[in-house]
Amino acid sequence: MNSEISTLSEVIKRIKEERRLKYTTGFPSLDAIMQGGFSPKLYLLAANKGMGKTALMLSMIYYQTMRFQIPCAILTTKINQNFVFRLPLMFDHYPIHRVYTATAPNLNAMCRYIRDIMQKGVKVIYIDDLTVPFEGRTSGLSSDEIIELLRMLSCLTMEYQIAIVVLSDIDYCFEDEGYGRPNECHLCLPSEATEKIYNTIFIHRPEYYGITCDEYGIPTVGLAEIIIGSAVCNLCFDKSCARFLEKGEKERESDNITRRLFS
Repeated sequence: MNSEISTLSEVIKRIKEERRLKYTTGFPSLDAIMQGGFSPKLYLLAANKGMGKTALMLSMIYYQTMRFQIPCAILTTKINQNFVFRLPLMFDHYPIHRVYTATAPNLNAMCRYIRDIMQKGVKVIYIDDLTVPFEGRTSGLSSDEIIELLRMLSCLTMEYQIAIVVLSDIDYCFEDEGYGRPNECHLCLPSEATEKIYNTIFIHRPEYYGITCDEYGIPTVGLAEIIIGSAVCNLCFDKSCARFLEKGEKERESDNITRRLFS
């Protein structure tokens, strides 16, 4: 009996600890299917080109830093000034000063930057592109380099109890028969590399393929499906600002605009 109580106590303690180490995505509907948000793990944010990977990343960072006071960082192998110029166009009062950005010319520099940025209390790190070459090379990372990079990042998440989210393209073509969604079969990664990833978050915008209703007949215009495993939540994609919003927030914004027009 005592051993059972002890075991139950350990389970409860572990659950509380896991909840404490959850970092919100900034979107309640996405947090719901992620059981509270990001854990201190390695995640992949994957989609076809043009689906809005960078837009979702920047939208998450806005809510995390602005509403929840979670320090975030963007790490890229490309010049990061493009992000800085884009942020004020997405949301009013985007907290640029709270978003740390840096470039990494090689794996060692990336590892060193992550260790240094932890001193600033950063909890979520986004890596803009997994396939961009280092050191000014014209070719992307090799399979072995990708595996080594993800292995290193996975170790850092455990060591520092942070979430790392890596953006990556997929190779997905909508199937004419039935209603298909992207899954891990469409990842452009070596199979061994996926073993290092805790969860993959897919972005799918049916409207992009000319699909106006899902398999249940629900309109998909203006919506983006965020897919984790078999779970799906819908976010609104605001084309005018290239940002993502909760459905309720999009409706409130529309109501506010209407009131201003007729007041």
